[in-house]
Amino acid sequence: MQRLGLRREQELHILELPGGGFQALPYDPDFAKTMELVEATALMLAVAAGEVSEESLARWIRDNWPDDERSA
Repeated sequence: MQRLGLRREQELHILELPGGGFQALPYDPDFAKTMELVEATALMLAVAAGEVSEESLARWIRDNWPDDERSA
């Protein structure tokens, strides 16, 4: 934790790296938003390529829709 400059109870991003490794980074709200957009873009590309079904897309949208907009 010291080597990464992390504090006790600090939130982290855990990223899976190509080749099977992982990387731990301190939580950054801007990075979190960017990763959400990257994940959404990757899903749309997978749908366009026929790698993901419409049912899977609908499930992903339902599971990732912002909570504050679900109750509206």
